[in-house]
Formats: sequence, structure tokens, C-alpha cells
Amino acid sequence: MARTHIITGAAAAVIVLIAGSAKAQAVSDSFDALQGRVNSGTRVVVKDQTGRETEGVLTSLTASGISLTVGNDQRQWSAGEVRELRRRGDSVKNGALIGMGIGLGAGFAGGAAMGSWMSNEGGGAAGAFLAMSALGAGIGAAAGAGFDGLRQGQTVLFRRSSSGHGSVSVAPVLTPTVRALHVSMRF
Repeated sequence: MARTHIITGAAAAVIVLIAGSAKAQAVSDSFDALQGRVNSGTRVVVKDQTGRETEGVLTSLTASGISLTVGNDQRQWSAGEVRELRRRGDSVKNGALIGMGIGLGAGFAGGAAMGSWMSNEGGGAAGAFLAMSALGAGIGAAAGAGFDGLRQGQTVLFRRSSSGHGSVSVAPVLTPTVRALHVSMRF
């Protein structure tokens, strides 16, 4: 019985550690911090202060501004005019880690059930528990990476930090069965 509790505690610790490591790369809040993270020739999307998005190829990024080639035109923004900068694609690492955590949880539950059954029948429970947990983690990691790879995401590289100015938007939601307002606040 005590052995099962030790294995249960160890599996719970592994799940917490895996889930904690599945976070995204930090988003920069200054152009200085972007140096080395994005190179000239990368396809990016600039969102300006008005919310207008422009997609193009990065030609220059300095602490004071950014320039893109959009078609045959060259567009420039000062650092203060840019609200957000994104690039296409994201790593499948976060999908694999999240899938591994979910698969480990499922394997943990299956391993606990199988281990309980094996203990009842006089066999060793630890091997079955560990095998089911490892199998669940492996299958979950593969599934998570596969699903994340199928999804065409974008990675946020830069986002202007809030300067104390908030915004509120209100939009009606009208369907045959629902009449409501969608209220969104940003600080």
C-alpha cells in the first residue's frame, strides 16, 4: 500500500512539472529585446496603434523602428506606432508537452487500475503502473505534437505593454435564440 502512494506521488509530481514547462516563449515588450530573435527576410505581421495589420517581409528592425517590404513597397513604423509583431508558425514543443501531460494522466489512471488489479491477483503493481504511465505519456506527446503541427499558428514576438490606457468594446450578439451584448475590456 505504501509503495502505491509513493508511485502516485511521483507521477503527480511529473505531471505538474510537465504542465509547468509547457508555456510559450516570452513576448518582448521592446524592440531592443527582439534583436537576435527575428531576422531580416522573415515574413511578419505588424499591428499598428489603430489595429490595422500589415503583412510583409522584415527588412530592418532597430530599437527605434521597423521596416517591411510589402509587395513592391517599403513600409516603416516607429517603435511607438507598433502595438504587436507576429510571425507565422509556432513550435510543436508546447503541443507535445501538453499532450504528454494529458497522456501521462490517462496512463497514470490506467496504470493505477491495472496495478490494483495485479496486486489483487498477487502480482507486482509497480511495473504495470510505470509501463502504462510511460505508454500514455508517449502516445500523448505524439498526438499533441501531431495536432499542433496541423494547426497553422502565429508566434507573437512583440506586444506593447499597457501604458495605463484601457479600452472597452461593446458588440451586439443577435441570434434567433440569443440577444445579448458582448463587452470586452483591456487594461
